[in-house]
Amino acid sequence: MNKSILIDKVLSGEASLGEQQELQEWIDSDSNHKKEFDDLKKFRQSFADNSAQVDDASFYNGLHTFGESIRKIKIRKRMIRSMKRMLVSTLFSISTMTIMAYSMEWPPFHRVIYYDLQLVEDVIYTNSSYDSIFNALERKYKITIQRSSSDKTACHFTGSFSKGYKVDQLIRVITIAAGLDLTTPVPGHYIVTGKGCRVTN
Repeated sequence: MNKSILIDKVLSGEASLGEQQELQEWIDSDSNHKKEFDDLKKFRQSFADNSAQVDDASFYNGLHTFGESIRKIKIRKRMIRSMKRMLVSTLFSISTMTIMAYSMEWPPFHRVIYYDLQLVEDVIYTNSSYDSIFNALERKYKITIQRSSSDKTACHFTGSFSKGYKVDQLIRVITIAAGLDLTTPVPGHYIVTGKGCRVTN
């Protein structure tokens, strides 16, 4: 039943017990409903106080106008809710696109970090073992140089590299010098294989 009609029946004392209960549930469900009820109640009361000057036609015209005002308020609320949902959806789409774009750029970013690593100081190796060289590079530049136990070499290297020399190129030079194989599956991760110059008795 139209709530304006239901309120009118309750206030006029013509509503059944079920209708009274229905109205009470509607009022309790939302604080705005209670305000609407109170406003309509005041509206009726103002007409009752001036019943001598106001006829039935005027009252119902006023009631209709009040009902129209309530309807417009509800329409405005629905429009606001719709705009909020659109805003949330737009923000979510923008966030998703930003994350995707950042993810697409992330691997190249890593390549720049590791492939462009340069020596921060001059290094001189004098009969240095490959394990000691690799261990020092790993600690200094936060990279991984993987060697299996069966591929460990007893080679030693003598040479020097100037500050600014690329770490990536340094590793390639010393592995080639030892006859070792080098692969780089991902930036900053090196895999050294091969027997190299293994010492034999």
